[in-house]
Amino acid sequence: MDIPEATYHYHIKQMHQKAPDQTWETLILKTFEKHEGRYGYRRIHGELKAQRYTINHKKVQRFMQKLNLKCEKFVRKSRYKS
Repeated sequence: MDIPEATYHYHIKQMHQKAPDQTWETLILKTFEKHEGRYGYRRIHGELKAQRYTINHKKVQRFMQKLNLKCEKFVRKSRYKS
């Protein structure tokens, strides 16, 4: 193959690096399990934001779809009605 030497070394270096998305996936999975599967992508995004992580809500949604994490149905406490 005829590729530049710099390109070859760049790709070899990229192959040995850890995937940057792996840390996001573990954070999302831990948060999901911490709340016993009751949080959807919006609430998980809010949790990560509260922990001072900067991530787009669409990316959280994409990772949750990739990991097949879905919020289980839960019942909110009803408000007082007189």
